[in-house]
Parts: sequence; C-alpha cells; structure tokens
Amino acid sequence: MIDLQAGVSSSIDSKTPSLPGTDALISVASSATTVTLFSARTGRKSTLIVNDSTSVLRIGTTTPVTAANARIKFPANQAASISASEYPFIVGTVYAIWESANGTAQVTESY
Repeated sequence: MIDLQAGVSSSIDSKTPSLPGTDALISVASSATTVTLFSARTGRKSTLIVNDSTSVLRIGTTTPVTAANARIKFPANQAASISASEYPFIVGTVYAIWESANGTAQVTESY
C-alpha cells in the first residue's frame, strides 16, 4: 500500500493536482462502507484523486476495501495524480472507503 503520509514516489504527485488531455470529473460522497470510486476504463492514462474530507480515504481494487488490502491511503485533504503507466490498477474499477463519512472525493480522469 502507498501511504501518502509516509511520502510518495515520483509517479504519484501529491503537489501538482493537474492532468493533461481530455478530462472527466467525478464527485463521490464519502462513505464508511465501500463505494465505487470509478469504473473500469481501458483508455484511462492517469487519475487525479482529491480527498476533500477530514477523514482518511483508502482506495483499492477489491470490495470491501480494508486497511489490509488498500492500494493507496490518502490523509484528509490530500491530492495525488496517479499514472496508469506505473500503476496499471487504475484502469480497472477502483473502490473507496473513508474512516468516517464526511466530505467527498473529487476524481479527474485523463484519457
């Protein structure tokens, strides 16, 4: 699991929340149970995820998302741009869960 609190790799940019190309914006209400963050899309090149919540957000590729199987952990009010070339799991369906339900996740897909 990538823990953005512990630092990020060069392919996950938590400082510059912007993506090139054609974008689609999705807003997902936070939930203390697993929800779909975005559906599979084979042409997805990158995804910007903004945790617009005061709660920790975990994302994963299986449901339910748990602390044990989460792929990325976002602290409150954290953003990261994730490249499909280095993290191919983002072209599939991605699920999310928050530690408590307050706020949203803003997802911008680039393809």
